[in-house]
Order: sequence, then C-alpha cells, then structure tokens
Amino acid sequence: PASTDTSNLAQGDIVDVVDQANVFCYRSEEPVAPVEVVPFEYVGVGNCLNATGSSGRYYDYVEAGIKTFAECGSTCENFEAQKGFYIVEDTSCNCLFESGTTIADQTVVVPPSISGGIGDISSSDFTGDGHCYLGIPPPTRDPTSSPTTASPSMSPTTASPTTAGPSVSPTSSPATASPSKSPMALASPSASPTSASPTTTPSNGPSPSPTTAIPSASPTSASPTTTPS
Repeated sequence: PASTDTSNLAQGDIVDVVDQANVFCYRSEEPVAPVEVVPFEYVGVGNCLNATGSSGRYYDYVEAGIKTFAECGSTCENFEAQKGFYIVEDTSCNCLFESGTTIADQTVVVPPSISGGIGDISSSDFTGDGHCYLGIPPPTRDPTSSPTTASPSMSPTTASPTTAGPSVSPTSSPATASPSKSPMALASPSASPTSASPTTTPSNGPSPSPTTAIPSASPTSASPTTTPS
C-alpha cells in the first residue's frame, strides 16, 4: 500500500511479502538468546544501552577477560551493583555498571563515546558481534527489618490446676446440720385405747318401769259430824 490509510486492514503477524523493487519488509521478533544465562535476560545483539535510539547511553564496565556465556554471567553476578554484561564469546566479557560507579579493587572503564548509562538496560545497538544481557535483581531474601514475635504485655503465668472450691474457705469443718431442736417422738395417746366389747344392750336403757303413784298422804275419810256449823 502507498499509505497507512484505514483501508489497510491487515491484522496479525507478517507472513509473506509482495516482490517490489527497492522495497524491503522486516518482521518484528523477540530476540533469541544464543545461550540462556541465569539470572540474566537476553536483550539483543550489540552493546547495551539504557534507552533506545539516539538517546541511548553506554554503561561503564569492568573487563572480566575471555569467558564463555556461562562464565561471564557467573563472574558478573558476583558484583552487587552490576546492571548486566556484554560478551563476545571466547573474546571478551564486560560487566556493566551505571556511570560513575566505583568498584573496590577493580578498574572501571568509561566508554569513549556516548557514556553516561544510568538505570536498567533497555535495548542494544545491534552492532558488532557481541550480545547484551540484562541483570535480573534477585528477590529480597531478607526483610528490611527483622520480624519480631509480639510479646504479650504481661508474661503469662502457668496456673497450677486446682479443684474448684468455694471462694471463701469455711471457718470450721463442715458438719452434718443438726436440727435446732431435738426431734421429739410422736406423742403417745394419753390413754391407751381400749377395745370396747360389743354389747347387745342398747346405749339407752329403757325408761324406768312404770310405777303406781302412791298418794303422798293417805286419804282420810272425813267422819260426818252431826254437829251443826
């Protein structure tokens, strides 16, 4: 197409080309590491840069000698401040550092041009025969402050198990409660019961036998008198 007009509806990955004079097609791909080196991530061919394009800066470095990929990675990993490494296998190995870094007992080389690499490696310049690897920071193995186990405000005491008892000790040994008064025997009947012999005599006897009333005074026969009153 002659333009990037919305009529150009191609989607997905590039899979083929149309032959045309002086026109070249490139497909973007993730760079493939010639050798996997742990704990580093492959960036690409060429020298390492801290940014892409014309703004990229090269890193200071320490020359580690002639190394294989694995040997170069192992050597540079030992430097705590390293940002990665650049290697031309079996020719040179350079451990990379931010601009201005000093390493004890080591000579830090400053690139002759475009120096000043700061921060993490983000790209490579795709020049030369070398390869760029980004150092992966190790996970934090130790906390920033030592964890402490919270202690209770008061030290716990182990209470000796005891059999639960009354909250107040009794003043005297417990005794079987005695009644306030001595129990009395049931009252005996005041008189011994007698068995009444049954009688056939009615409870009320017949009234006294009738008697012939005797006059209180014997009647006297008045003797008639012949004497006139």
